Amino acid sequence: MFLKRVIQTAAGALLLSASLAASAQTAICYNCPPEWADWAAQIKAIKDKTGITVPPDNKNSGQALAQLTAEKASPVADFTYLGVSFGIEAKNKDLVAAYKPANWNDIPNGLKDPDGYWVTIHSGTMGIMVNVAALKGRPVPQSWADLQKPEYKGLIGYLDPASAFVGYVGAVAINQARGGSLDNFGPAIDYFKALQKNEPIVPKQTSYARVLSGEIAILLDYDFNAYRAKYKDQANVQFVIPAEGTLVVPYVMSLVANAPHADNGRKVLDFVLSDEGQALWANAYLRPVRASAMSKEVQARFLPASEYAQHQSMTDEMMRDLAPAPPPVTPGILWYTPPAPPAAFSPLTETSPIAPLSRISPFAPPTPPTFIATTGRPAALASSAAMPNDSMRAGATNASAWSSFPRTRPGHCCASSPSW
Repeated sequence: MFLKRVIQTAAGALLLSASLAASAQTAICYNCPPEWADWAAQIKAIKDKTGITVPPDNKNSGQALAQLTAEKASPVADFTYLGVSFGIEAKNKDLVAAYKPANWNDIPNGLKDPDGYWVTIHSGTMGIMVNVAALKGRPVPQSWADLQKPEYKGLIGYLDPASAFVGYVGAVAINQARGGSLDNFGPAIDYFKALQKNEPIVPKQTSYARVLSGEIAILLDYDFNAYRAKYKDQANVQFVIPAEGTLVVPYVMSLVANAPHADNGRKVLDFVLSDEGQALWANAYLRPVRASAMSKEVQARFLPASEYAQHQSMTDEMMRDLAPAPPPVTPGILWYTPPAPPAAFSPLTETSPIAPLSRISPFAPPTPPTFIATTGRPAALASSAAMPNDSMRAGATNASAWSSFPRTRPGHCCASSPSW
């Protein structure tokens, strides 16, 4: 009996030791969906090179921020991946810790928090992702205005702007392109009201698979998803940079404050900014923050640089007026930061098909200012170019106008696929 107890105790100790060892080699990520931005390849490479296991996580930016907030007193995650506005909000809410990862000095000043609370790892350009075959002979739309044509009824999708960062970016891009400003979202509200005649599908989660299947023929999305569909999945997909202008948007990563496996979180951040980690993003058709990681072969698969540059009409002088310390970018790009939804809004509890954008309220600008690249015609951006830094904020000054932001048709609320 004594021997049996000794054996049981030893076995238990071994199991506990193995469990602790496994835990020690884990880093929990919020918002690392394997089907988005090729996180699947990145997660595999992290495991192969560092020995650290990163379980996939299908939250989007808003859901990740809400979960971090709920767990602030006892964090579960070790690091998080967010749209830049959510990264700034996470810092403002003391949800993330300062850390300057490997290759810190290679990252432009405007694309990182000065103290390391968030750092850009890659960016993408907002536009129109089109499954050409699903159009069944209709022309490929070339502008935001084209999407309002009746021939595209039932074919258009965009993500919930109140939950998914990419949906919010799409709304801001259209607002800017149609003459709005960060204090006047009237043009976007009018646009989406008119778009309801075409019965758009508005899921909360990424809809990449639904575009490939043809269920959604036209999706407001980033260039890297369209290139991935075309070159990796061999789909008949095109990416269109709308004629009126668009946005170039950074995605960031942060170490979670008081993370249970902070050392592992730091190693993950170091890896994703390493030469190998950055090359993986480039091979997924994202623009790595360290531009040297983009090979000529991958660059050749993007639309011509002239198509990206043709809308970059802001002058360097205007850019300097908005950004005291802008990162080195192609001349003519305006940089600004749209804010994240307010703390009172929790995407985890939102049940409506698409949350009214009245939930997105004005915020004070970050200090020091941080910026997102913007492209668009001069007329569309003239008002924002004249704004001083202390007025760089987003949200309608007329809350009642936001409350009328249109909802999608019933039955198209949510997708089960991962989000960002």
